[in-house]
Parts: sequence; structure tokens; C-alpha cells
Amino acid sequence: MAASAWAEPAFRLLAEEAQFSKYSVVELEVRTHQGDSRPESLRPNLDTLKVLDRIPPSDGWRQRYAHVEPLVAPSLCAIKRYQETNRTSLGLFRPAEITGFRLAPAEPWPASKAAMADQMDLLDQDLRRLEWVPLEFRYTFRCADHNCPGHDMALRDWEAGESYRKFLRKYGEAGVREKLRERWYERMVTPNRAVHLFVGNIAAHPKTFMLLGLFYPNDRWSRAAFRKACSPCERAAALDRKHRRANSGPPSPAPPAITSRSLSWHADHGAISLQKQPPLGRIWGE
Repeated sequence: MAASAWAEPAFRLLAEEAQFSKYSVVELEVRTHQGDSRPESLRPNLDTLKVLDRIPPSDGWRQRYAHVEPLVAPSLCAIKRYQETNRTSLGLFRPAEITGFRLAPAEPWPASKAAMADQMDLLDQDLRRLEWVPLEFRYTFRCADHNCPGHDMALRDWEAGESYRKFLRKYGEAGVREKLRERWYERMVTPNRAVHLFVGNIAAHPKTFMLLGLFYPNDRWSRAAFRKACSPCERAAALDRKHRRANSGPPSPAPPAITSRSLSWHADHGAISLQKQPPLGRIWGE
């Protein structure tokens, strides 16, 4: 998974046979990320990337949720505590309640990214020019933590920007906001969906987490997982509650490591790897 601002250019330069869709199964070689102490950060060798399979959405995303469920943390607040104790930089959780969604004005690109967009055009004239998206997709929500102050986060998913460009061309300025709200809120945040949020930080600001993507399987699979007595999520949540009540002793353990067997998720393009290899974690390092 990655929060890199340059993930879209990197993906666009992949060979056609190496480009992949969301929830693809991929295989690639990685190496230690020198100078980045975050445990999930590794450098990919993009020349070795192979697309092996794709996990289908059938049966309410049952297969997809089966691979994600062991990684679910109790809350964003808990993930932030894990960062302080274990340098955790990636996480997945289900908020207790999503309280709102809005489309807010986005900050213009910094000069460095605007220059990168121009450089990409010079490198390959066949690539469509990178376009700035003038809107932020912002979600407000509460964690399951008793003392959660509430959160307001902007979505950094490449797919959100692509949907803005697509809807703008199709519906124009008059209709783009309505269609974006329908796509990114009304069709996702429903009683029959268990919306989970992927979050991650960047090396320069490890305590600041960003919203990288949404995952929304049918709610029945999430409810079934919570009924498991040996669920890693429930164990972590119980230990976390115990620690907060006692207000002393060692902090609760971090959720299971994100490994290539369980999940290697690219925030911008949703790659899932099921290869039985050492942890892959973040494959687009900053």
C-alpha cells in the first residue's frame, strides 16, 4: 500500500502487460527500502511485476473480505497508538459510524508536482496529461474507541480522481458533484455494506495518517467475522480496551503484519498479492 503522490505516474509507465486492475493478484520482487524505517516500506522491482489473477466480487465480496479480515484493527485511534509503539504506517479498520461526506475545494498542485506532470508528457507523448482535480473527497467518522474525538479525512485514492475526470466529461460542471456524491457516498455507505477504511502515513510525517481507500463488502461477512471468538481483531480490541481501563502496563499489540499471503494492497490501484513470500507491505515507497 502506498500514500505516494507519484503513484499515478509510476503506474502509467508500467508496460501494458504489467498494468493491473483493482483486486488483482500480482507477483514482484522487492528489496529493503534504505532510509525508511517504516516496517511496511519496501522498494519494488517493477520489471519483475506479473499479473497472476483477480479476486472476483461475487457473493458480496466474500473472497475479498476473507483476505482482508485478519488485518482489521480496532480503530484509527488504535492504529495511531501502534505507530507510537511499533512505527506502524499502514492500517485497516471499520469506523463505528460514518457521519458525513462532502466535496471540498482542493489545494492547487505544488510547483514540484506540476513540473512532474509536464515532464511525464515529454517522456511519453502517448500518455494522457496528468490533470489536477479541484475537489477533495472528505469523510467524517467516529472510531469504535470510547474516547474518539472524531475524524475528518480527505480520500487520496487515485480512482476518486479518475471518477471526477470521467463524470466531468460525461455530465459537465452541472452534474459532476451529484454523480460523485452518489458514487462515493450514497452507493457505498448503506446499511448492507460494512465500510472499512485503509489509512497510511508518509515517512516525513509518520504521525499523520491519510485516507488511502475504502473497502465495502457485504455486512454479513463482517458480522460473521466479529462473532469468531478467536478473531485477531477481537483479541486486539479486547486487549486495547483492557489497556485503556488500566491506564498502565504494555500497550496492546499491533494487528497482524500485512504480508503478501494476506494482503499487499496498492492504495491507488488496489493490488492484492497472495504469494507465500515475506511481507510486501508498501510497494510504492515515498
